[in-house]
Amino acid sequence: MMAVDMQKKVAELKDEWLQYGHEFGIGIGINTGYMTVGNIGSDMHKDYTVIGNQVNIASRLESLAAAGQILISQRTYSRARNLLEVEEVGKIQVQGIRDFVVTYNVKVS
Repeated sequence: MMAVDMQKKVAELKDEWLQYGHEFGIGIGINTGYMTVGNIGSDMHKDYTVIGNQVNIASRLESLAAAGQILISQRTYSRARNLLEVEEVGKIQVQGIRDFVVTYNVKVS
């Protein structure tokens, strides 16, 4: 999974960045589902983006993830469970979403 590779690379680079006085770490949030993808805007200004509830859930998971952490939703876990080692975080309430989101922490080894 690319997110695991990203966290491993960041861990490798952390000491080098600390030599320059910079903390270096990323939190990652991943969700799976339908969304709207494409150019959104007007003829004067267009942005290629993604929108929808599933994007909002991924964004909320990312904002909750600490440096070095990968948080995934139940939807993502159900599709990648044979590829990952995880620990269940539990049900979390995310802003703008009515139902709780069952969340897992991916173990990065």
